[in-house]
Amino acid sequence: MQTLIYKNLFRSELLDKSFMDSIKLFNEHKYKAAYDSFFDLWHDTTSPNRKLLFQGLVQISAAMKLLEDRKFNGATKVIRSSLKNLMCFEQITKPFNIRKLIMDSFDYFENLDKGIDPIGCDVEIKARPKIALSPGSWSN
Repeated sequence: MQTLIYKNLFRSELLDKSFMDSIKLFNEHKYKAAYDSFFDLWHDTTSPNRKLLFQGLVQISAAMKLLEDRKFNGATKVIRSSLKNLMCFEQITKPFNIRKLIMDSFDYFENLDKGIDPIGCDVEIKARPKIALSPGSWSN
């Protein structure tokens, strides 16, 4: 596993409206729009650590969209790449708990390996992974 330096990972330029909008889109299950928004953040940053974090968020958005489109094989491949990238940051709990996002995503996609279609389940919307902001991280 990579060793990353977290200093300045969430500097002020990251804690902006674009990042908050991206999180909101993801949490509202607007995965294509979240993908586009996280991609723009990824494209615009020069920090290697932030690039890797945004890449993971782009990928998880893509995986959720693929799952919605019932492209299960593609969703499974993309979520694995996403979780690999996000695990580099699993110790971060602010401004959001990345470990929780990783675990929620893992649990959600585990059903695919069991042959269960989480999109077809009645409870799937509540179980979808969310990016939960840490208390006091931002004010809306």
